[in-house]
Order: sequence, then C-alpha cells, then structure tokens
Amino acid sequence: MNLSTPARALPWLLLSAAAGAQPQGAPANVAVLAGTCMTCHGPPHGAIPRLQGQSAERLLARLRAFKAEPPSARATVMPLLVQGYTDADLQALAQWFGTP
Repeated sequence: MNLSTPARALPWLLLSAAAGAQPQGAPANVAVLAGTCMTCHGPPHGAIPRLQGQSAERLLARLRAFKAEPPSARATVMPLLVQGYTDADLQALAQWFGTP
C-alpha cells in the first residue's frame, strides 16, 4: 500500500494540533501518555471511570491527590502510576481528557 505524502502526514498534523493546546511546559508526547491511560479508562468498565467528559479541573485535582498520597494508602494502582509524572504532565492529561 502506497500512501501519499498528505496521508502519511495526517497523524503528525493531528498530534501537532493537539500538542498546541497544551499548557506551557507540557510534554510533547501527551498523546502517548493519554494512550497509557486509555488502557484502563477507555473501555466501558463498570468499576473504572471513563476520563472523557469529566471536567479538566476535576481530573487534575484527582491526579494531584493520587500523586500526594502514599502508594500503599489505597487499593488502587493510581498512586503508583502517577509518581513518574510531572505536574505539567498531569495538567496536559487533564486538558487532553477533560472538558473546559
């Protein structure tokens, strides 16, 4: 299959446009970070809340709360997962999934 140059460039253009809406200092790879979240939060699971459609402020507050608590304090893996993320990463993810 031979894709034309515009067809090959489309994914990069979409990622560039999405990255342009990120907060200052946000990671350029927010789509990759968001993809990691979608592993659990994308499919409609009963116990795992979907991230799309929640407010960006609420998502950011929850992500920061998970990062602030000791990893062993809860039965969820979220405190462990967010330890490697910077605050700019958390802001970018909240904006990526959240509604204004």
